[in-house]
Amino acid sequence: MDRKSEVVVINNNTTSSILVAKLLIPNLTDSLVFIDYLDQTHVNSGEVSSIWLPYGNLKNLPASEIAYFYIFNVDSLEKYRSIKKVQGILKASLIRRFSIQLNEVKNQVDTVYVIKPF
Repeated sequence: MDRKSEVVVINNNTTSSILVAKLLIPNLTDSLVFIDYLDQTHVNSGEVSSIWLPYGNLKNLPASEIAYFYIFNVDSLEKYRSIKKVQGILKASLIRRFSIQLNEVKNQVDTVYVIKPF
């Protein structure tokens, strides 16, 4: 049986949908964002969503295990993809980036509030 652990809660307090991409590597490129090859969660305006990772017991992971999260403006992503523009999609669409050291995730996970107007 596969086990998963909740690592963070995203609260979208904006007027637009957002996309939360999660990676286990620190470097995200325009190409990866453009081709939509990301593990992602869509969060509508006003919604709250939990983000999970496929690990059973986070406390047993080494300190080097870090998850990287990127929050994007969906409208901006769609605009760049519709005009087939790869260069600059990351900078134009990224709202926030943060990382979490997985062995330090608490039982009551932290909530990230997205409030930036766009």
